[in-house]
Amino acid sequence: MNKRKSVLNLVRQSNKTADKNTEEYKRLKIVVSVLERYFQIYDLDNGTVHSQVFRLLYLTDKYYTYNQICETVHIGKNTLVRYIAKYEELAVRIFNQLNI
Repeated sequence: MNKRKSVLNLVRQSNKTADKNTEEYKRLKIVVSVLERYFQIYDLDNGTVHSQVFRLLYLTDKYYTYNQICETVHIGKNTLVRYIAKYEELAVRIFNQLNI
């Protein structure tokens, strides 16, 4: 369950690349900034913790297990799995919308 094979896993990997001037890196950063801003606004409006979960999953240098994320933000594993599916779906929609 802790292995993340996803579109958004590219985000985590791209943060470690040496060449930040590639087109792929720039496109991923656009998607990440859109998602990050969306979840911040969504959290304000609905009282959720999506932005914090998204940050822990994909934007930090440290790799957190699902258990650690659940304990940190006080959510259950099933909720985390639903959140991840939502993030994936939104990322794919953004990629398609922006023709990336």
